[in-house]
Amino acid sequence: MKLNIKSKLILLFLVPLLFVQCKQKEEIVNNSDSGSSNTIQNTTSASVSGEDEVFDLTLFGIDDKAMIPTGLKVGQRAPYFVGVDQNGKTISSKTMLEKGPVVLQFYRASWCPVCVRYYSAITDSIPMISEAGASFIAVSPEMQTHQKELLRESGANFSILGDKDMSIMKNFDVLFKVHEDYDIKIEEDLDTNIAAHNGASESFLPIPATYVIDQKGKIVFVQFNYNYRKRASVKSILKGVKSAQTY
Repeated sequence: MKLNIKSKLILLFLVPLLFVQCKQKEEIVNNSDSGSSNTIQNTTSASVSGEDEVFDLTLFGIDDKAMIPTGLKVGQRAPYFVGVDQNGKTISSKTMLEKGPVVLQFYRASWCPVCVRYYSAITDSIPMISEAGASFIAVSPEMQTHQKELLRESGANFSILGDKDMSIMKNFDVLFKVHEDYDIKIEEDLDTNIAAHNGASESFLPIPATYVIDQKGKIVFVQFNYNYRKRASVKSILKGVKSAQTY
């Protein structure tokens, strides 16, 4: 079949674009992230220095004048948690740990394009976590209707616990107060008031961290990075699940 010049130009444009999109998805699923528990040092300063970067916390929405979370560490005992998911089902860490290791993830919100892209990229790989014998659960401060929006937009299917009183986020040391300038930026750029979106009076968000907890309740893997663009890859999560099963 002969292609005319117009068809050839369209193909020249589309093929590289599709290649880049597939490559980006592959990187999210397979590549090890640089946001491990050792990458970001514990600090209360506005500027944070990691192994390969220095940045201002306020760039990522964190109010540097309030308490700055540093995350729990490998070897620590995971706090007990219980919550109601987007379908009204009560889920507790105790019940999940009786079945196997637990992968606990925190995410910002359905208005966050990075969150949507991340879950869109890993949705086909999440079943691999279940096949490895672990439960996958997410936590967010946003209201139930917005949790469903995230799943709908990303095409993902997993349980999300609401954390309206912010107790789970506090206990896992991922909660931060949103900087006023960032609050304004999200409202202007994404037409979203963070506090209202969460059904709260003030704007709070979690660091999008990932914890893998073994059946004894010990944390065996942590991905924690103030840069919300850096998330745990499925490959690194599966390594954490494997280590949880050997403890």
